[in-house]
Amino acid sequence: PPVAKELSKAKEIVNFSSESKKDFIVFHIIGDGKIENYNAFKLDAPARLVLDIWGVDTRYPQKSIKSKNPFIKLVRIGKHPDKLRIVFDSLKGELAPYQINSIESKLIVSIGNVPQPSEPQILLPEKIAESAKAKEAVGKVQVKFPVDFKQMDHKSRIVITLTGEP
Repeated sequence: PPVAKELSKAKEIVNFSSESKKDFIVFHIIGDGKIENYNAFKLDAPARLVLDIWGVDTRYPQKSIKSKNPFIKLVRIGKHPDKLRIVFDSLKGELAPYQINSIESKLIVSIGNVPQPSEPQILLPEKIAESAKAKEAVGKVQVKFPVDFKQMDHKSRIVITLTGEP
């Protein structure tokens, strides 16, 4: 099979789109490369989700996007010298559960009744404990970025991907 080409680090967010599902909404934030450094937090009064993407800019022409769904009324986009800030304003007094996933050049922000696994998921690579690579990697384990944060049913989960066995 062909080897996947490593994406370079994103310098700009080139597009925003949204997709309404039955019980949730999905926002796609698309970069010109891999979106590596971001963080998110929620604020109350008024309820909103704040997403900071560090080290990127945007030429996207709109500063706000109205949304027609039962969870988010407005998405605001603000440029700062060191980051791009995206604020998702809740339609209701409390922010619905959300999760953020990084896939290649996209950040996927899902808000609402997003289907969740019943238990935390631990993703393990194929069994490599007996292989020579695993023996060589002992003591050389590093954290791969980004570290993903997920808010699920009033619980927070952090997903950390390692370069080898912990």
